Amino acid sequence: MNTTQLPSNIILGPVALSVSDLDQSLAYYQEHIGLRLLEQDGSIAYLGTNSDPLLILSEKRNATIAPRTTGLYHIAILVPTRLELAKTLNHLAQTR
Repeated sequence: MNTTQLPSNIILGPVALSVSDLDQSLAYYQEHIGLRLLEQDGSIAYLGTNSDPLLILSEKRNATIAPRTTGLYHIAILVPTRLELAKTLNHLAQTR
C-alpha cells in the first residue's frame, strides 16, 4: 500500500463549518458520527473525541451553498486502526 505522510512540522487543526441549524447539526455529528460536544458558546460549538476539538460548527441561520463556488462541505476523520474503521462503519450502518 502506498501511503503519504505529512511532514512532522505540519499540524492539522479542527475543521470549521458554517451550518444553518446548529441543533440539527449537533444531533447529527453526535448521534451518527459519534463526536462529543466539548464546548458550546452561543452559536458556536466545538466537537471532538477527547479534549481536542476536531470540528467547530458556527451557526449562520441563512447559510446556503452558493452555486458554482468552491468551499469545504465535508470533513474526513482518520481512525487509528482497521478495527476502529470497522467499528465506525458498523456504527454508521446501525444509525443509517
